[in-house]
Order: sequence, then C-alpha cells, then structure tokens
Amino acid sequence: QSTWGPTPHLSRMAIYGEKAVSLVRELSKATVLPAFKADTVQEVVNEMTALHQEVFSTLKALKGQDPPPSIAAGVVFHHASITRSKRCVLAYLNARLQYLRAMRWEVGTVFPDHLRDVLSGEEVAYMNDYNVLVGDYMTDIDCTLTDTLSPPR
Repeated sequence: QSTWGPTPHLSRMAIYGEKAVSLVRELSKATVLPAFKADTVQEVVNEMTALHQEVFSTLKALKGQDPPPSIAAGVVFHHASITRSKRCVLAYLNARLQYLRAMRWEVGTVFPDHLRDVLSGEEVAYMNDYNVLVGDYMTDIDCTLTDTLSPPR
C-alpha cells in the first residue's frame, strides 16, 4: 500500500515550484537588484523538503516492489518538481552574486547605501570575503587591477 496521497502540508501548495519560478522571474525583470527574498527562498526549501519526504515515504512503502504506473509517475513528477525548484533557487542566488561581483568592479569595495540595504547577511559576508581575495591577489601580483584599463603611453 502506497502512502501517496494528499497531505495537509502539501495540499496548501498551489503549484509545485511556483514560488521558485517567481524568484527568477522577479529578478530577471528588475532593473536594479531587488531585496533578497529570504522568506520565499525558505518557503521553496520547505516545499522541496516536503516533496522529498513524500517521495521517500512512498518508495519506502513499496518495499522494493515495482510501483503501479500511477505511483511511478507521481514519484517522477515530484522528483522533477524538486529538481526544478532547486535549479531556480540556485539560478536566483547565482544571478545575485554575479550582479554583486560586477558591481564590485564598477563601484569598488564600498557599495552605495541603496545596494547594501537589499543584501542578505550572507551576501555581505560573501562580498567581504571576495574583496579580501581580490585584495590578496592584487598584493601577490603587485598590480592594482582596479586602475584604468587603458594601456600606458
């Protein structure tokens, strides 16, 4: 007997992955870096965890037997939903970090207030570490990479 079926915590979810896609969609439409959506990211992680637990309990209940096609399709669908949500969250995080690294080369190590206000604590820590690495590298090669890109005359 499969444990597959509606559960209270999953039945409240409108569409699997909807919030994950909204993260990427909002970021792609933005002209400036929007505030980090920690609550939405956490909701996506919770959804992925719930789906994973559902898949795991279904497979465990099968005890190594071949599942009926409807159960197999459900497991595959839920696994694909988990994978899609994970890829969306990673794309969201990566796009934000790419933007921050690009801004570091445009404005230097001190970000303007409007940009600092939209960063998460983890993003601030990442940029601090990134700045240290760039500074150490410039010291090691004895070259200031942030100077003008024009060749000397």
